[in-house]
Amino acid sequence: MLKAFGKQEGVEVKVTTFDNLDEAFSKLSNAGLEFDVIFTTPDQLSKLVGRKLLQPINLDLIPNLEEHVWASLQSPFYDVGSRYTVPYVVYTTGLGWRNDKISIDPGSLDNGWDALWNANSARGKAQILDDKREALGMALLKEGIPNINTGSQALIDSALKQLQLLDKTVKPKVQISAYETLPAGRIQLAQMWSGDILSGAISYLPKGTPADVLSYWYQTDGGPAFNDCIAVAAASKKPVLAHRFLNYLNDPKIAYENFVGYVGYQPPQKSLDAAKLFDEGILPKSLSNAVVTEEAYAASNGYLTLTAEGEQIWEKAWAKFRAG
Repeated sequence: MLKAFGKQEGVEVKVTTFDNLDEAFSKLSNAGLEFDVIFTTPDQLSKLVGRKLLQPINLDLIPNLEEHVWASLQSPFYDVGSRYTVPYVVYTTGLGWRNDKISIDPGSLDNGWDALWNANSARGKAQILDDKREALGMALLKEGIPNINTGSQALIDSALKQLQLLDKTVKPKVQISAYETLPAGRIQLAQMWSGDILSGAISYLPKGTPADVLSYWYQTDGGPAFNDCIAVAAASKKPVLAHRFLNYLNDPKIAYENFVGYVGYQPPQKSLDAAKLFDEGILPKSLSNAVVTEEAYAASNGYLTLTAEGEQIWEKAWAKFRAG
């Protein structure tokens, strides 16, 4: 999609990648690096705006936002009036597994997250996300604590103990590559984003492996769902072209092709017919709950910006877990 945009506009699109949002923020804060467009998440927005790393966007240059994007994300709670961002993709966080290699049913449990803690048969072949908010947040939900934005030392200490218990019994890998390792069978059970399991079904299953070996569960009542968003960098030397790129990615045809042909992450487009994707075999019906509806997104739980004190509490707990 980037090459197509570059060809359309007569420019070369260069990409700088990062492994997690903390690394991204560090790169964006480096005065020696220049960007035109920034992909981020809502919980990072206040930090980016506070550091004057973003410029307000001109919605007149992004007509696809109002015309084609979910109404709930045209002026989202985290960026009222879409002053700085437009949405890119939506996703949930749940459990994905190879149902031909491990027999679990999170949906049958009082708390579906227990399936990961109980998966002794997947010891060494499980994964949790290399993301402090997602991993500790999952542990909070496993404990029945719905506030995944808490700054409570006691609650985060409890979440840390749950992760340490999980490490002792199931020994999960800490990574963000389940989109490839789960379809390949090297990982049997993973905490993962819905977009990654759809991407795995589309692009990473070994030849001859049917897509219905993949299953996905997420907590429908108050579980994590989120979206990535796109912004224009304050230091952009081509701000008009940057706006054109934001509008380009929210064009229905481009957004659909990007979803089913490349990333596996769903755009919040009004015209996207999820049922049609499964009926036509574009996506396997076994993963029907990996597609996010606007109603499900509205009923979900999102990771929001922590207080400075809360950020330190989460960071220290995560560092302690990673250090073993």
